[in-house]
Amino acid sequence: MMHARSESIRRGFHRLALFLAGTLLIIGLVLMAFDVADLWRFRPKEIPTHIVSLCLGALSLAFACMAVLALVRAFGWLVLRTLVAAETQPEANTFKRSTQAREPSRLQNAKL
Repeated sequence: MMHARSESIRRGFHRLALFLAGTLLIIGLVLMAFDVADLWRFRPKEIPTHIVSLCLGALSLAFACMAVLALVRAFGWLVLRTLVAAETQPEANTFKRSTQAREPSRLQNAKL
């Protein structure tokens, strides 16, 4: 049961990372397409400089998508490790109010 739950969490964060990186990629490509559509307005001497800046923009967009993938997957790994550690840790650290309420305290037993 624990294995199925961890696989489900891992798959969920992987899907979230792919969705966010894909969204970022699509938005970036749409913005770059608008920039390419305005390429006809530049002078012929400015076009190579503009193409270089578009290539650098595409490279930075790829790095941003990879960073989003890595950060979301790392966050998913931390969540998974925290859940696994919480499930495997013994319950000795939890405060048991019900058992302490049944035991009489020293003040109740002492007769003044």
